[in-house]
Amino acid sequence: DKYSKSNRRNALTKHQKQVLKREFSINPHPTMQRMAEIGTEIGMHPRKVRIWHQNQRAQRKKKLESI
Repeated sequence: DKYSKSNRRNALTKHQKQVLKREFSINPHPTMQRMAEIGTEIGMHPRKVRIWHQNQRAQRKKKLESI
C-alpha cells in the first residue's frame, strides 16, 4: 500500500527545527558527514536532513528572485 505508515510525513519537532535552522544559518551547504552528524543529534535520517536543506535553499532562492 503506497500510504503505509512508513511513508507518511511526520512534522518536525520544535527542537529539530531549531537545530536545522541554526545549522542552515551557519552553512546552507553542509557535507554529507555533517548532515549525518546533524541527523544523529536530532534523531532524523541524514537523507531527510539533506532534503530539508535543499528545500530551504530553494525557498531562499525563490524569495530573493521575487524581490
